[in-house]
Amino acid sequence: MLKKSAEQMVFFFVKKGVIDEEVKDVYIYGSELLISEMICTLLVMGIGLYAGKFIETLLYLASYIPIRIYAGGYHATSHRNCTVIFNLCYIVIFFVVDKMLSLKLDHILYILSIGSGLIVIILAPIEDLRKPLDEREKYIYGEKAKKRVLLLLLFAIIIAWLIPQWKEKICYGMSAVCEIAVLLLVGYTKNKILLNCKRYYVTLKE
Repeated sequence: MLKKSAEQMVFFFVKKGVIDEEVKDVYIYGSELLISEMICTLLVMGIGLYAGKFIETLLYLASYIPIRIYAGGYHATSHRNCTVIFNLCYIVIFFVVDKMLSLKLDHILYILSIGSGLIVIILAPIEDLRKPLDEREKYIYGEKAKKRVLLLLLFAIIIAWLIPQWKEKICYGMSAVCEIAVLLLVGYTKNKILLNCKRYYVTLKE
């Protein structure tokens, strides 16, 4: 469904002469990703609006998207799975944050977010083995991920200190760093397992 929509959109621009037919496959893939990301984002915003957590959801997305783009980490094998996992993670994280805030454990959330930020700084970027990065891309992505997570954490702490009434709302934004750290750890573990399996298979063939 997503691919068909992406193809129709790209073919329209090819006919109009906006896109060169030789690179249409690249645009189809990019359009497919764009549509998938828009669906994920709109669903999460809809859930946030329904749950009365719209501002918190915007803070979460504003924290998650800029870092996740460059940090990488675990990626689902299909757009549908990606949408399901992203929305489930969002629901679980907001449930956990709500519970911790009700128990007045916001300081624990800040500590966890700072620890998660360190994980991002150490591990990012974690590439998807299906779309490997070259050394230059790894360096650029890593630097951007590190700078963005540091800026986010610094900004969040300053805002929480200057505007105490926003302290709890900021926790929802910082929780995105925790999610990204988990995705990086899962992606790192997955890559290690796949590479070890590949080496073992090559050894057997020899």
